Amino acid sequence: MDSANDQKILGYFIEEAKEHLETLEQGILNLGHLVNNTEQINEVFRAAHSVKAGAAMLGYSSIQKTAHRLEDAFTILKENPIEVDQKLESLFLKSYELLHVLIDKLQEPLGLQAEEANAIVKNGEPTFAELQAHLNYLLGQVKSTPAIAARYSISISVRDSLKQMLKLFKQEETSTSREQLQELILSLSQLASEQQQWQYLVKNAQSALANPKHSYRTLAPVIIRELKQASDLLEWGRGEEITVSQELQLLAAAKLPQILINPEAESIVSTYELFSDQDLEEASNWSENQDPNESEKRLLELSQIPTERKVEMASQREAYQLAEEKLTPEFEENQRAALIKETLAWTGGNLELTEIVIRLLIDNKNELQEGQEKPLIEQLIQKHIVKNWLENKAASHLQKIQNSLLTADENVRSRLEIYQEILQQGGVFADNKPEKLALQQAELVIKNDDYLEVSNQIYQEVFNVQWVRQELEKLVKVENSPADLTKLLSFLAILGFLGFAFLSFKTPEKTPNVVVKTSPSIPEICAKRDFNISLNRTIQQLQDLKRKQGNRLSEKCATQLSELMLIQQAIGLAANNFVANLPGKYGAFEMLCKIPPTSDNFKEAQFWAKRWHNDKAWKLDIERALPDNPDCQKLIE
Repeated sequence: MDSANDQKILGYFIEEAKEHLETLEQGILNLGHLVNNTEQINEVFRAAHSVKAGAAMLGYSSIQKTAHRLEDAFTILKENPIEVDQKLESLFLKSYELLHVLIDKLQEPLGLQAEEANAIVKNGEPTFAELQAHLNYLLGQVKSTPAIAARYSISISVRDSLKQMLKLFKQEETSTSREQLQELILSLSQLASEQQQWQYLVKNAQSALANPKHSYRTLAPVIIRELKQASDLLEWGRGEEITVSQELQLLAAAKLPQILINPEAESIVSTYELFSDQDLEEASNWSENQDPNESEKRLLELSQIPTERKVEMASQREAYQLAEEKLTPEFEENQRAALIKETLAWTGGNLELTEIVIRLLIDNKNELQEGQEKPLIEQLIQKHIVKNWLENKAASHLQKIQNSLLTADENVRSRLEIYQEILQQGGVFADNKPEKLALQQAELVIKNDDYLEVSNQIYQEVFNVQWVRQELEKLVKVENSPADLTKLLSFLAILGFLGFAFLSFKTPEKTPNVVVKTSPSIPEICAKRDFNISLNRTIQQLQDLKRKQGNRLSEKCATQLSELMLIQQAIGLAANNFVANLPGKYGAFEMLCKIPPTSDNFKEAQFWAKRWHNDKAWKLDIERALPDNPDCQKLIE
């Protein structure tokens, strides 16, 4: 990225950081009320998390570390019913002021200098240490109450059992070790008998373990992770929030032979050492290094395994195989491996995007110097895919993603806000909210463990925070203005207004009848088109020609295809947004402004521009756009 873009991104970060600082300050000043309000404490927690994530992305480790310390402190407040005192309020405020100072320094002419930042962080360490110590003191007081002490005891027992289960999972698979695992699961079912969600989770774990076809490699990361998360919820008094993942339900429901165990088996003796996150990570890492057989691979694909192993999923394998096949004749082995690695890092294994990037690599083979693959691929992707993406190599694919995100329905705003949160925080918790499911269905985001993340780096660059902010601003404008047309139009009226835009262009008056040949020659396709020939069919013919000729496609044909696709995209955008009176009217109009008056396609662009401009529901928005786009004036003359 150039320095101008760097400054823009830094400006966005500072602007958002100020908003998050305001949220943090309000929360801390009202800390006593905050701890009793789940929604507000989550908001403050997210503010600290967002500053941390943004600072990490930009490389400001001092801000990242300070925000992380605040985030950890708010985590304790979220998860424990602590009684707030004046000292705690004072320590939180001092910690907040450290973060505020760092962000203020960032805005100074010289920016945040590393030496100065390190000094601020170092001087702030005693404050954070005192804050943590006081939180631990208050936490100890809370856990002295009988009810919470009982929950804490259950949590210790669960984690001890999980440590023993991990040891068994790492041993050779035998009927004896499987019985021992089931005995440990049985002991867990005897804990928290009044918690129905916990009991249901344990029952599913029992069923999964009883199936001898499930290897330890498959079972370990799923069962241990879910039981640990559930035990944490029990400890925090939130047992009703325990859920059973789809992965575990699939493992439990498989109709294969089961092993029975002795219900009278003795419970395992507990220890006082907690089951740590490092042990959980060790379980996941260990399971990855085992050699799966083919049946396990199929099960893993069905089970929506975490991102750490998603390279084993079918789409990733297909993308890798596609890249290997296409690049092998063009590049030596070492360079090919580096190119594939960087390509998949950008595309996330999306087949269509991977194919587009591969074509870019082959077309620009002479520019790809060995050892410089990463920066050169980034330059190619920024130039040919991200920049002016509506006119670039992946326009059709990215348009589909945008249309899915901006589908005109009652959830469009909340969809955008959730996606914005994913961008800002690096991920949000995955649940069954329709908006989140829609984002997954559109393949814009993927599920990584229990969180949703952007599917790939290309989507993140194209549909970035600035793009989302602009779309939300358009929605706000619409919500604050009267919708006097759309709600009155019937489906037929809408079709009449758009002129069946998805099918063909309307034939203008006094246009002589033209006989359309079924198989026009190459010159006819690329030359000036008669207005009454189907737009979609012409585009399809040009695309077929491009596939056949590749780099030999004439410049005239390429220009014709590019301009017609631009018109098609403008009509599609207008149609999508018109149906629900959403933003996009002047956006579609501005797209048509890119067709030059000297073009053979200017007549078609002008027809739609005039039609939209003459409609009273669109006229005001379009006229607002004209001063900033003088070229557009020619479209309505």
